[in-house]
Amino acid sequence: SEDHTAALLEETVTFYPAMLQKGFEQASLGKRAARIERFPDLFAEKVRPDFDDTYYQQFDKRLKLYRNLPAPLPGLLENVLLAVMKAGSPMMRDALYEALIQSGEVSDADLGDALNILREDGFLAVRAQRDGSQQWRVASDLMRAWWNQRRGGSRR
Repeated sequence: SEDHTAALLEETVTFYPAMLQKGFEQASLGKRAARIERFPDLFAEKVRPDFDDTYYQQFDKRLKLYRNLPAPLPGLLENVLLAVMKAGSPMMRDALYEALIQSGEVSDADLGDALNILREDGFLAVRAQRDGSQQWRVASDLMRAWWNQRRGGSRR
């Protein structure tokens, strides 16, 4: 029922997760709910900016830490991320390898290390097929938004 949903949401946002808390806080003024058509604006202006900034700082910090890794990983990580972003859709690992080999020497082992690092740090996600092939894509809309903000678009 509507009352059950309201009670469940009230308890849920008491502590978890922060995005829901902030969303509910901004979606109601006093005891009155904001109009539904206002939700996109409320989230764009009052909820997302602070959360985006926090996540963006985490991505920025990770990229800076990559500079301290042994060669060839620093450049390879950047090139892998750029190739997947430019692809605009999931990219097969073999196609990624071929694209990277055009711009210089890359070993399959180094590519594997770079992909695993980018997956573990939330930049990329993988879909493993039954035959062992892999499709790599941007891990989340948040990561794509970070890239677009920091790089001025997915093609850069």
